[in-house]
This record gives sequence, C-alpha cells and structure tokens, in this order.
Amino acid sequence: VQSLFPDQFNQLMQDLRQIAVAVDREI
Repeated sequence: VQSLFPDQFNQLMQDLRQIAVAVDREI
C-alpha cells in the first residue's frame, strides 16, 4: 500500500490521528 501511494497513506494516517486526538479531548 505504502509503495503505491505513500503520500496519500501518510496523510490519511495523520488525519486519523488528529481525529483521534480531537475525540479524546472531547471525551
């Protein structure tokens, strides 16, 4: 997966982490 589109994969992981942090703060 990373070899096909590493940029998109890395950006997706960063977005997921930001969402997780936002949810943790809300809770």
